[in-house]
Amino acid sequence: MPRRWGASRSRPAGKVGNRSYSKACRNNREGIQVKIEKLHEQGRIRAHVKDGAHEVRELGNEMAHGDFVTPISFEEANLTLILMSEVLDDVFQSPARVQRARDARLARQTAANTSPQP
Repeated sequence: MPRRWGASRSRPAGKVGNRSYSKACRNNREGIQVKIEKLHEQGRIRAHVKDGAHEVRELGNEMAHGDFVTPISFEEANLTLILMSEVLDDVFQSPARVQRARDARLARQTAANTSPQP
């Protein structure tokens, strides 16, 4: 039988999602739904990640507004955190990895061009 989390134990998964979106979007005047859409429109998250972000938002809304009656399973709470990590990966980690690869390539090219020729 899967573990179940009641409202008090699973709320952190939804709340983390809502707070993380605000950080990722850097704009606290708009609703989270608008922020998610803008991240996608700006090309900062992929379409399926946008859809996952809306699922996290829906769970967060249930918890934040007291509509959270039925407990969620540990697996669902874990999936929510995984979906949130995909958003954060698209917004922050993936661009940083690309930049590190670019920097390494440019450093190799610079080193090759400045090395003394035999």
